[in-house]
Amino acid sequence: MGFRSTLVSADISHEWPAWFREVYDNKLNIPVKWGALSSKCEFKIYEDSIFKDIQKALYGDGKPSSNYPFRIVVLHECDGITVADIYADRIAYSEPSRLIIQPFITHDYCYGCSKPEVDRIAIRPSII
Repeated sequence: MGFRSTLVSADISHEWPAWFREVYDNKLNIPVKWGALSSKCEFKIYEDSIFKDIQKALYGDGKPSSNYPFRIVVLHECDGITVADIYADRIAYSEPSRLIIQPFITHDYCYGCSKPEVDRIAIRPSII
């Protein structure tokens, strides 16, 4: 069955392994050294295999996980939203129970990425 979705991740500095590129090159935009994973187009997600593969590509070589997850936001065909937080030892899925109406994109929860005077790389915790 599955559901059609698109996804985008947080920016990351990571060299994605060749096997991951081979498997997902037709579905994902995979950065070379720095950037976000993102879907090339809508595709079906049947199970959690894509998230487990991302976990393996990030941590499979024994790299320890930090306390901060690698976050992926999934937008579903039904307008639903799922956040997948990927750690070395688990994947946590969450979905919003309500949204707060704002006059525009406020980014109030952010660490400063919308402010050009703030070095977002310097203040953002390392993911891996």
